[in-house]
Amino acid sequence: MKKVTLPLLILAGLSAPMGAAAQDGIGGVARAMITQELDRNAFVQAQGRNSIAAYENYLSSFPQGAFRQDAIAAINALRPGSVQPLPPQPVPSVNAAASAEAALGLSAARRVEVQQQLTALGFNTYGADGAWGNNTRSAIRSWQRANRFAETGYVSAQDLALIASQYRDLGRAPVTPPPSVTTPAAQEAALGLTRSQRLEIQQQLTALGHDTRGADGAWGNNTRIAIRSWQRANRLSETGYVTAQDVALLSRQYGDLRRPGATPPPVTSGADEAAERALGLSVSERREVQLRLTLLGHDTQSTAGTFDRRTRQALRAWQRSQGSTESGYLNSDQLRALQRQTGG
Repeated sequence: MKKVTLPLLILAGLSAPMGAAAQDGIGGVARAMITQELDRNAFVQAQGRNSIAAYENYLSSFPQGAFRQDAIAAINALRPGSVQPLPPQPVPSVNAAASAEAALGLSAARRVEVQQQLTALGFNTYGADGAWGNNTRSAIRSWQRANRFAETGYVSAQDLALIASQYRDLGRAPVTPPPSVTTPAAQEAALGLTRSQRLEIQQQLTALGHDTRGADGAWGNNTRIAIRSWQRANRLSETGYVTAQDVALLSRQYGDLRRPGATPPPVTSGADEAAERALGLSVSERREVQLRLTLLGHDTQSTAGTFDRRTRQALRAWQRSQGSTESGYLNSDQLRALQRQTGG
């Protein structure tokens, strides 16, 4: 597919008069943030090409951009006769850390051992079963933060060596155990939900319009997002973990939904999701979609590149304005229309 690239016309559009909807939807602070984001995206694209023309194009688009000096230095290094060309600087990626961890080939027994070590060090994984889910990843990030490492949530060989060393040190001196804290995760774990109960809750959430992207009894990131979305809709604390009260309320709402005459929430078809997946949007391309929607007055509240509930709402609002089916998912025709409306 054609790569999504925000052209210079969007930058010009930030200072040119916009439609009433767009003006009402974007304040001065948001506009400045969008400009900064466009500046950064343009420089990252120039780095990816790593050519004089690419950097000069960046400078012509952003003559006073935040990366102006970096672009000039790169051009000077790339000119004929330069001693050492400037290599492109990669954008840090969690995927690289995940790949490095996978290359370690950790066995289930080794994973259990690491979970036990992290918990003993005060970074609770809430279980040691060798399956590294959200709780274990959070514990790894907390340990990395405490040791001033990049917070990727994935371990390297050096991380494993240091965790083991710190664990061994626990037996060499008196250790004060961390204070017991009742966390949302601990409260949920205390419920002792069975796999079938977890599967049932996933089905209830999806039926109520908070799609868990599958019902298998394993609560990963998609289920946690759905729980937070449901909690937000019910004005509850958005923890992503359920309490006994949450479970009871879900059950009542699901029962009400199944009563004769009840109006079901909008359901997104699998074809809509498949059409968006077929676009193969990268994180940076998703960020640009969010920027485009915000420019048109449909604020996504975030430009992190993750299509969360707010982004889906913004997409539905934009689709409604186009007279299209309000699926909350993009297809190729809609993506092209969104590009045209924001400068090509």
